[in-house]
Amino acid sequence: MSEPVRVPRRKEEPAPVATEEQLGWGGGGATQTPTLDFRKVNLRGEESAQAPTAASEGQELMARENGSPGEKAAPAPAEQQAEAIEAPNLAPATGDKSAPSMIDKAKSVEILTTSYGSYTTITGGKVEVLEQAAFQAAYDKIYGKTAYAWDKYVATKFGNLEGFAHKGTNYINKNVGSVDVVPHEMLHNNANKDWTPFAGSELNEGTTEYLTIKAVTAAGYTASHSYPDQEGVVQALVGVVGEELILNAYFKGAVKPLQEDMEKKCSGTWANFKKAMQDTRWEDAKALLKPKKDDAAKEKTK
Repeated sequence: MSEPVRVPRRKEEPAPVATEEQLGWGGGGATQTPTLDFRKVNLRGEESAQAPTAASEGQELMARENGSPGEKAAPAPAEQQAEAIEAPNLAPATGDKSAPSMIDKAKSVEILTTSYGSYTTITGGKVEVLEQAAFQAAYDKIYGKTAYAWDKYVATKFGNLEGFAHKGTNYINKNVGSVDVVPHEMLHNNANKDWTPFAGSELNEGTTEYLTIKAVTAAGYTASHSYPDQEGVVQALVGVVGEELILNAYFKGAVKPLQEDMEKKCSGTWANFKKAMQDTRWEDAKALLKPKKDDAAKEKTK
């Protein structure tokens, strides 16, 4: 079992843009534990392979599945892990597209197909938009007897969830779901099975958020940024390897070309980069994406 994919309660704030100054270098190249997709202000879940960690307003938004508040959750035994969950669905947007209304299932499929349909056939799965009590009950029906139970894991670490996905169903919290929670969760459900084990839950969340924001923004919606730290690292990664390799890895499972290109160009290895992400050491992860010394020296001599 893998941990839940999170959607922390989101805080409406722009995601950090990875500038050269922040990164410290110039331009670049082109049954598992529930995976709770915690986007700020609102929480969601997704199917993934590690426990989520997130911070919200001075509090962890959604961390991995075990551990007490304020502490880093210890990984649960494989046999106790619940299937990663994620893929929130939202109610149809009404009126102004920039209004904080949830994008519904049909529109989410349309938006994601427009942006990523050339990489995979986007499936919407089943969407259940539930009131808070019913949402929690649905969650505990799946994870209640594991280390990821609502009172033990979600309530103490994140407070609430926007949604989560489990076996093709997107469970959405009607009371806190944000505008792009459904597309975000839906993306999790459309990711290739080899992606999350390769990326780890933190890079998975950051990449899913990056792709969500890109797609909903292109469709004319104002996105909410739930994983600014993870998203910032993904922006740095895109600056090094470009989007194409990431898209092929995320949707098609072509993870080896992404790893090889990253290790060819960067000072760090993929294993160390992934570990830094899992440990939520964002600046260390960015540092590992810096060009190799030889390449950096060549750039200076040009």
